[in-house]
Amino acid sequence: MSKYTLWLILGITIITTGVGCNQQPTSLPEPATPPVSMPVPETKPAPTSAEASVDKPADKPVPAPVTVPKTNPPTASKTHKVAISDFSFQPAVITIKAGDTVVWQQDDQAPHSVVISNGAASSLLEAGQTFSHTFTTPGNFAYHCGPHPFMTGTVKVE
Repeated sequence: MSKYTLWLILGITIITTGVGCNQQPTSLPEPATPPVSMPVPETKPAPTSAEASVDKPADKPVPAPVTVPKTNPPTASKTHKVAISDFSFQPAVITIKAGDTVVWQQDDQAPHSVVISNGAASSLLEAGQTFSHTFTTPGNFAYHCGPHPFMTGTVKVE
């Protein structure tokens, strides 16, 4: 340890222990007013089983029982495949449930795209690429190929 560290420790010891001080510890003055005692609220013992069965007016209204309607658990969403082959969508019409996903698999040599009437669209797809879209609302959604508008199909969402 350096001599500065020793001096620092010595100084802290003197300050905290009071070594070298001529003052005697003094006690705190007595409070001017005596302490006030607070009243303790009265507690009632829990009613016995005999007392509990006696008809008494309730302190609070009891809420009516709540009936929760049974709901069917959500069905798992499914994925459906549409092939793009020979300048057509196969199948051309597909019926699915709301929440299901359709995956278009581009199996043709020419590039194709999928443009759906709800505004969704793929980029130009080369052979082996896919495009998928999840349909969340019921309805009939027509779609076509951007470069080949004669290629059409429909997704029916129930």
